[in-house]
Amino acid sequence: MDQRIATGFQRCNITTNEGGTIAEENLAIYAADRVQTFGWVFLGMTINCCQCHDHKFDPLTMRDFYSLAAYFRNTTQKHVDGNVKDGLGPVIVVPTGDDLTRWNALPGEIASATKARDERRQNARDEFDQWVAGITPESIDSAIPNDALLLHLPLNEGAGRVFHAVNAPPAESPETTDVPSPSATFEATVDVQWVADGKLGAAPVIRPGSAVRLGNSGNFDRQQNYTIAAWFKPASESTGGIVARMDEQQNYRGWDLWQQGRNLAVHIIDHWPDNAIKVVTKDAVLATGAWQHIAATYDGSGKPSGIKIYVNGKRVDLRTETGTLTDDADIRTDTPLRLGGRSNSQIVDGAAIQDLRLYARALPDSELHSIYSVAPLRALLEVPRDQLADAQKNALYEHFLQSVDDQYPVLARSVSDLEAEREAIRARSPVTHVQEERPDSQPMTNILLRGEYDKLGEEVAANTPASMHALADNAPNNRLGLAQWVVDPANPLTARVTVNRFWQELFGRGIVVSAEDFGVMGSLPSHPELLDWLAVEFRDSGWNIKAFYKMMFMSATYRQSSIATEAKLELDRDNV
Repeated sequence: MDQRIATGFQRCNITTNEGGTIAEENLAIYAADRVQTFGWVFLGMTINCCQCHDHKFDPLTMRDFYSLAAYFRNTTQKHVDGNVKDGLGPVIVVPTGDDLTRWNALPGEIASATKARDERRQNARDEFDQWVAGITPESIDSAIPNDALLLHLPLNEGAGRVFHAVNAPPAESPETTDVPSPSATFEATVDVQWVADGKLGAAPVIRPGSAVRLGNSGNFDRQQNYTIAAWFKPASESTGGIVARMDEQQNYRGWDLWQQGRNLAVHIIDHWPDNAIKVVTKDAVLATGAWQHIAATYDGSGKPSGIKIYVNGKRVDLRTETGTLTDDADIRTDTPLRLGGRSNSQIVDGAAIQDLRLYARALPDSELHSIYSVAPLRALLEVPRDQLADAQKNALYEHFLQSVDDQYPVLARSVSDLEAEREAIRARSPVTHVQEERPDSQPMTNILLRGEYDKLGEEVAANTPASMHALADNAPNNRLGLAQWVVDPANPLTARVTVNRFWQELFGRGIVVSAEDFGVMGSLPSHPELLDWLAVEFRDSGWNIKAFYKMMFMSATYRQSSIATEAKLELDRDNV
């Protein structure tokens, strides 16, 4: 990891995301910056003079410049940085302390857990065949979780404006006294439009004025975990509350499941935006005019990482837009739970909703998959077993693994827990920029006539300056080989340039005063034998910077008196 971190030195150049910039121009500028930096830092040479013409004094040519540029053009960095944190270039996570130990161990543990899970998937066919032979609608329904179910609205009445709740016996929860009874009904404020193509029969359509109040369910506090799930068919790429217990008149206090164009979002708010959480799906997950099962869970932690969103039974990646909820936040509100909008507005106009379920706990992945799979499986039961297509058989098998088998969910949870641990370490660890070699190309570039990005001259392969030693015979011709060339004992410059810079840092001036230029126009060393001896000591110590500084600090040269006298100034006015 240390060596990968070190490659980030050449990622510290200026980047851009300005509109209208030209990709090739940006990449040419980035490469030139890196060649210049490489020349100054490691060789002490003004190789930047060769960007437009051969060097006027030193034995360096344009071919040398662009041969070095080829090493730095063959990386995965993009021509723009995206104006986003950490840019669009490659970065690596750098955990610290105990996190580093776990970070290094997790890939192996995840691989082992994944192997065990996948083996169970392959080996459960016999049990599946026995199960599928006796499958019934009742056995499918029995897989749906009822523990801590606060509210279940099938929303399949097909006509009228009254909706009937079908609740399981309420589990103990902060909401026990407030949940609707199994016979509870709710009435829309206006006549409801119904569409025939619902997942469970005809489904209601949300229209202005038709948002449905669902009583006192879902009046959670910040520490209460919960799950909201439903089938949802968006009519457009609009924004609005799919299900919400939120008071717009009290700085949006409450919570919701929110449509944001083709994305899903969750808000948990004391007052917006200073004391709130908002997470949004990274990708567009909603398809206009199509039924999808959506769900969100919250673990009561008060953190964005405590929220998960699912589409069609699978967890999706999220990004955090707001994460300012405090420990003393209060998200409870007197406004009732609403279907299709917030307290006063922001409805999902034209959308259809069915099979709404609210739980006073955060359901695991396997249970959410069970809820999602019920409607498709009911349809499959209407098809004779011997006429099921492969995709339909696979859907049944997936349901069996997730909701019936007693081994697979445990193994799958082990994988997801380990992956969640890895993501938690990633989220709290620093990152650093690195360079990555493109695996599908050789380092090549063109000489740019007059240094202009669009004036392509001869194509050249990556190489070191012709006037210096060549790459070792066994060295790869890439940035790794170039790094080995830099510290090769045959390199006359790297060690001298580096120790001269260290000397300058301690004594105020280098043995070579022009620390950035060891070329013909640079200064001669005041003590050439000393410079050579220091360079050899540094190189032979394994490039040990700490040991080198210790040697200088303890030297008689460094420890002598710094008091200037007339006699000393007469002998050495420049303090050489």
